[in-house]
Amino acid sequence: MATWTGSFSRLKQIKSPTLIITGTEDILTPPENSPIIAKRILKANLVEIPGGGHGLMYQEPDKFSQIVLDFLKE
Repeated sequence: MATWTGSFSRLKQIKSPTLIITGTEDILTPPENSPIIAKRILKANLVEIPGGGHGLMYQEPDKFSQIVLDFLKE
């Protein structure tokens, strides 16, 4: 991990519609990073779940699933 240079510089290469879901209370992956990532991806759709943590898909399974299904329908 110490030698990994990341993939931020390659985000602009993503051309497919991309869903980014984050919980506003995630303490492992800072939610402040998600808008930064979304701005780098041309067709990004950012959804922020208030109060959600790192285990968002387990905390809010119905809401999470509906967001994914709606995205896939588009």
